[in-house]
Amino acid sequence: MFTLLAAAVAQRAVHEDEAMRLLVLGPKPCACNSRTYVFRGLGAANGAASQPGAKPVDVARRADVSTGTVSNVFNHPERVADVTRLQVEKAIAELGFIRGSGGGETAAHWRRNGFAT
Repeated sequence: MFTLLAAAVAQRAVHEDEAMRLLVLGPKPCACNSRTYVFRGLGAANGAASQPGAKPVDVARRADVSTGTVSNVFNHPERVADVTRLQVEKAIAELGFIRGSGGGETAAHWRRNGFAT
């Protein structure tokens, strides 16, 4: 039991030393191809976070309704109560939402092997 604990403490020290080395010296190149790899964190796979502009979900949050209600205001306004429709239209005006502007996320088409195309 003690040896497992000692091994875990030693392994953590190695990881802390490696992190400090990365901060000071930068990443070291790979031995097989001399390229440098650095983990940049997890973000949107399709770059949606970098696309400016309001999205339908932003309008829905501002108007305190569902995204389906926002969709109905655009596609079937007769299905939405007048008060709700006015709330959504006010949120659209406040946010400057432009329908079909491409500011929204484009869905990645995931394959069974885990890669997006």
